[in-house]
Amino acid sequence: MDFKNLALFLLLISIINGTKSDHEGFCIFTEFDTSPCTGNVVCDGNRIYRYAYDSIRSWSCLNNHYYNTGRYYNSYASQNSRLDSDYYQIYLKIYNLRSKSSDGIPLNKDSSILPTQIPKSNIKSLEVTNCEMVSLPDEVYNLPKITQIQVSHNDLTTINLLNFAKNYNLLNINASNNVITELDDSHMSTIDLVRNGNIISLIDLSHNLISEIPNNYFKNFDNLLHLNLSHNNINSFEILTFEGLSKLQTLYLSNNKLKDIGHTLMRFSDLLDLTLDNNEITVIIEPNFKVMSKLEKLNLSSNVIQDIEETAFQNLSDLQVLDLSNNKITFLSNIFFKNNNKLKIVYISYNAFTTIPPEIFSGKAIEQFHMFNNNITGVIDSTMFNGICEPNLDLSNNKILAIKSVIYKNCIYPIESLNFSKNIIHNISQEAFKTLESLVDLDLSYNNLNYIDFNVSYLNKLEYLNVSHNQIKKITKLVLKNLTSLKILDLSQNAIIEIENNSFDDLLSLETLYLNDNLFTNSLKSHIFQKLVALKDLNIMNTRTFTYENETFSGMTSLKVLNSSYGELSTLDYAAFKNTGSLEILDLSHNILEKFFIDTVSIASVNKLYLNNNKIRTISKETFYGLTNIDTVFLENNNIVSLDADSFTSLTKLSHVYLDHNEELVLNGTEFDNLSSLVHVSFKSVKKHFNFQSSKNTTINKLDLSYCGITEIYPLFIYKIKRMSYLNLSSNKIKFIDKHSFQSMPYLTVLDMSSNLITSIQPGSFLHTKEIRSLNLYGNDIPSLQYGVFDGLENMHKLNLSSNSLHSFEVNLLHKSPAVAIISLNDNLIEKINFDKFMDTHVKKLFIGGNIIPCNDLIKLKAQDLGELEITAEILDYHSENVDGVTCRTDLVETNYQTPNNNILSNITTAFDTLSNAMEIFRNTIQNFANRNIVDTDETQKNMKEVLNSINKLIKVYNESQTTTNNYLKQLLEKDNAQIIVREHVKSDKKEVRNSNIPIYVTLACLVVLLGLCGFFIYSYYKWRNRLNSDRIMPSVQHLTNDVIEMD
Repeated sequence: MDFKNLALFLLLISIINGTKSDHEGFCIFTEFDTSPCTGNVVCDGNRIYRYAYDSIRSWSCLNNHYYNTGRYYNSYASQNSRLDSDYYQIYLKIYNLRSKSSDGIPLNKDSSILPTQIPKSNIKSLEVTNCEMVSLPDEVYNLPKITQIQVSHNDLTTINLLNFAKNYNLLNINASNNVITELDDSHMSTIDLVRNGNIISLIDLSHNLISEIPNNYFKNFDNLLHLNLSHNNINSFEILTFEGLSKLQTLYLSNNKLKDIGHTLMRFSDLLDLTLDNNEITVIIEPNFKVMSKLEKLNLSSNVIQDIEETAFQNLSDLQVLDLSNNKITFLSNIFFKNNNKLKIVYISYNAFTTIPPEIFSGKAIEQFHMFNNNITGVIDSTMFNGICEPNLDLSNNKILAIKSVIYKNCIYPIESLNFSKNIIHNISQEAFKTLESLVDLDLSYNNLNYIDFNVSYLNKLEYLNVSHNQIKKITKLVLKNLTSLKILDLSQNAIIEIENNSFDDLLSLETLYLNDNLFTNSLKSHIFQKLVALKDLNIMNTRTFTYENETFSGMTSLKVLNSSYGELSTLDYAAFKNTGSLEILDLSHNILEKFFIDTVSIASVNKLYLNNNKIRTISKETFYGLTNIDTVFLENNNIVSLDADSFTSLTKLSHVYLDHNEELVLNGTEFDNLSSLVHVSFKSVKKHFNFQSSKNTTINKLDLSYCGITEIYPLFIYKIKRMSYLNLSSNKIKFIDKHSFQSMPYLTVLDMSSNLITSIQPGSFLHTKEIRSLNLYGNDIPSLQYGVFDGLENMHKLNLSSNSLHSFEVNLLHKSPAVAIISLNDNLIEKINFDKFMDTHVKKLFIGGNIIPCNDLIKLKAQDLGELEITAEILDYHSENVDGVTCRTDLVETNYQTPNNNILSNITTAFDTLSNAMEIFRNTIQNFANRNIVDTDETQKNMKEVLNSINKLIKVYNESQTTTNNYLKQLLEKDNAQIIVREHVKSDKKEVRNSNIPIYVTLACLVVLLGLCGFFIYSYYKWRNRLNSDRIMPSVQHLTNDVIEMD
């Protein structure tokens, strides 16, 4: 059997067996054409080594070997004996092995993971990855011919590397990406190790949790060349940590917690590569690297180094790469790199250097030099770059004030890119770039330049010049002289108010020009860009120019894109675009244009025209006449009130029109007739009444009528647009959908009626819209759905009924919509859903969050097999009562609560009777006063007592009502999840709670009235008594009648 057929056969077997419970996995055998016989065995999942065993038994290489040596016997025993032969070797890979013990104990030292049919002596390489293994099985340490062992990405917590030392063929050990916290040094004597003489050259323990390494742990790995301890928790080393590692060449200690290097590394005289990045080292002293004369790469980046002794690197004569970036170094002395003559790469960016000593790199040939993001200040001159040959020099994000000269001497590679951006440069000398004839990119952006007064005429190879975000006020005709290779020029974000004529005459190769965000005033002059024959993209947005003169853009025969948006442009001269025949995108949006009337022949190739956010009022036949290539017109947010009937007639390729937010626009529905390419029209927020009754368009397939204030659908005659496939009627004021709403719309596939006021849908409304796939009724006020409302929606895939007032939803409503796969019912008032019925449909997702479904119903669902059905919420809420993020409510216990409503009528009657009685007493007393009948004190006191009794009776009524209500609420609060129950009960029984407050409010009102009357009565009584007493002591002219004073 050849290998391809064998592999296919084994894969088929693995698939068949994969259907069993307790995933057993598979093994695949691959044969290599080598001598001795070599094969690769890959096992994934729990062991099915039998397949690999059968494959090895029929191994053609072994069969041929036995034939050739005359030892072939046609017997099963003979075949088995071949597997004990030394004439083959196996590369074994084991993935995703899981514990098979019933108690769930993970694989450990006592487990067996190797195939028993393959002799250990024939395993050449072993890889065990992504297995549930906390320690290495003992059998792994006893593979006599093993050369490589990889046990990465497991769950190992400990490992004994010393047990591998007796495998004298072993070269590499990789135990990275585990959770090793301890290096076990037991069970192996020094004498045994020395006698075995291992040749292990690589140990990888990276990405573990090791915090400490035992002394002398590596003592007997005297042939070790590469040690990786990066990404651990090591914070220090002892003096004997690396004892015995005399031949080590690479040591990776990055991403640990080392605070200093000390003398620990002084034994590594043969070390070539040392990484100490991403630690917590603060200082570098001379002894740290004193013996490392052969060191070629040293990485000290991303520490907190503040100080480096000036002789720290003096013995590193072979050093080629030094990375000191991302530290806190402030100073380098002149002799810092004195003996590092082979240095090629230096990274010192992201430090706090304020200056670089002159001649510090003298005699070197630094090919890569990074110094950006420091605090370099002062003046840059030529002495700083002696010895630097970096072709892409980056000095950005410093505090450089001026550039005197940039000179490279004796360099193989000339400078091609120079970045001085984000400094505070205000002056550049005339000759600063004189020797940089090969310069291609020059970035001087984000500085304080007021003028471009330095000489760039030497830079005849320059292709990119960026002087944006400065304070340049004027461009003269000498500034850009001789830049014949320049392709991109960025003058944006300056304070330019004037560009002299002929300033761009030498820029014959310029393709992109940025002039945006400047202070151009008045107008752009004629012919100012006329020599820019190669220019394709011109950006002059956000300027103060209010007019473009005739022939402003003349001569720009290659111009494709013109962006003049976000400005103060109010007028366009008729011939402004004369001789610009290649323009494809013209953006004049966000200006103050009141009309658009230009020579359209000059821009006949335009395909996208942006006129949105202006003040245009009318669109006539002449506005777009001749723009036969235009496909999209943006006219939204203008003041357009009318469109001439033939406004778009000549636009034969027009496909998209946006007229949004022209609120006063009047349409008759025929404006787009005879436009054979038109597919999308948007009238969003057009408030004037319009309809399509007279429309004859047969191509529009997408129509946006959202935010238009529409109240009824039928009067729009939307169905007259025959090929409509997308209709947006969202955010209007539509209250109902009936059978007249969507007559004969057979191509409609998406209907959005969200955020309206719909309360009812007539059955049969969608009988003529059979192709609808998405129906959005979100955010309406639909309380219920009748059978037949979705009839006709045979192809509906998605239905959104969220944020309505539905109390229930039956899946049988969709009996004629079998294709529905997604239903959104979020944020309704649904209390019960029969989920079982959904499992008999094609529904894949059901969103039910924000309803009042009992939590128990959702918990029961978790125990059911829902098949492909997923029941969830569009927005999971874990901060309210929920099951897996789907909000719900605890079932209300059926309890006969004593509601306060029973006594409402009697309490109100009592309150009014009491108030009526008190009012009668008060009326009689006032009448006595009016009739001049003197009321004696006893009678008055009696009346007052009756009023006080009435007040007490009202207080009693108030207290009884308040007590009853409080007891009712207390009953609810004593239940589990009381706050939710009370809230939901109040939500569903608003009437009862409102009624329960009535007696309280009535009683309080009566009390207030009675107290007022009482006060007035007492005041009147005492006023009368005072008057009576005063009259008795004054001379009286009044008559006496029956010994009583007759009062006037």
